[in-house]
Amino acid sequence: MSLDVSYCPVGQLYHLRLNTVGQDRCFNSPQDYFFFLDVATRASFETGVRCHAFSLFDHDAHLLVTPEHENSITRWVGYVTSAYQRYQSTNGYSVQIAVAGVSLIDDEAYALTLSRYIELLPVRRGLVADASHYNFSSYQQNAIKDTRWGDQLLIQQSAYQGLGLTLIERRRRYRAMFCLPIPRNTIKQIENANDNGRVVGDDLFKRRLERRLTREQQRRLTA
Repeated sequence: MSLDVSYCPVGQLYHLRLNTVGQDRCFNSPQDYFFFLDVATRASFETGVRCHAFSLFDHDAHLLVTPEHENSITRWVGYVTSAYQRYQSTNGYSVQIAVAGVSLIDDEAYALTLSRYIELLPVRRGLVADASHYNFSSYQQNAIKDTRWGDQLLIQQSAYQGLGLTLIERRRRYRAMFCLPIPRNTIKQIENANDNGRVVGDDLFKRRLERRLTREQQRRLTA
C-alpha cells in the first residue's frame, strides 16, 4: 500500500519527514528553529493537524501527527513550507522544503515506539549523548517539563495518556521507556516504511486499513 498525503484517513497516526531540497540548510540559527515551531503551531490550528512528537535538524524534520480532516496534512505542509520559505527569503536565504517521507502508523501497537524513535534521532545521529540534551525535539515536553511550544503545538496522543492519570506520572513512565533500546529490526521497519510510503503495523491492522480505505474511496466516488 503506497500512501498519498493528499488524502489521509482521519484520526490515523502518521510519521512525516520534511527535507530541504538540495544541500541548503533548513535552520541556520536557534531563532530559525523557534520560528519554524511557531509556524507549525499556527498551521496545526488552521489545518487540523495534531502533533505528538518532533525532532528538528539542520536539513530535515521528523514529526508524529494525526490529521483531523482528509486533506489536513497536505494543507499543513503547504502552510508551513510557504511561511517558512518566506521567512528565510527575508533573511537572505533560499530554502525549499518538501515531504521526503511518510508512513501510516498502527497507533495501538507502535504509537509510543514512533514517538521514542523520533525523539531518539539526535542520539542516534551522534548529536547528543542523551535525548534530554537536545533542545529542538519534543522530548523535554513529553518526558520532563513544560516548554515554550509544548502547550500549544503538542497534543498528547491516547497511548501517551494511557501511561498514567497525571502528567507527572505519564512523564515518569515515558522517561523510563527510554532506558530500553528500540530493536534494530524495528528501526529498520520504521525507516523503510517512511522511505517508501508504507504502513507500520501487523497484517491485521493492514487488512482493516485496506477495507477502510476501500469504503472511503467508494464513498468519495458516489458523493
